[in-house]
Amino acid sequence: MEIKIVEKNGRQYIEGIPGQKLLHEPQDAVNLIGECLGRGIDRVLLYEANLTDGFFRLATGEAGEILQKFRNYGIKTAAVVAPERAERGKFREMALEENRGKDFHVFAGRAQAEEWLIGD
Repeated sequence: MEIKIVEKNGRQYIEGIPGQKLLHEPQDAVNLIGECLGRGIDRVLLYEANLTDGFFRLATGEAGEILQKFRNYGIKTAAVVAPERAERGKFREMALEENRGKDFHVFAGRAQAEEWLIGD
């Protein structure tokens, strides 16, 4: 699992590598959570390419399964997703709803995602 540990403003988070698949199936989220827990980190920044192929097709249930795993372990998660993908269909509805909460947010750019992730 190729990840990067980032520290900014006294906070650490795990960042996926842009353009690289990190989660091939929902169960892979458990490995990422293990990395977080093993390092005492409770925040993750992921990119569109890091997520499973089915994550954006809500009918697969993969987004819900992955997000529930992160929630169960208190992992605050930000995802950087291209607007043309984030603003389509049912995924758009889910993203809008999730962005009202405190556990998972979708962003168009890394800077905004990082700002939300390290802020409280």
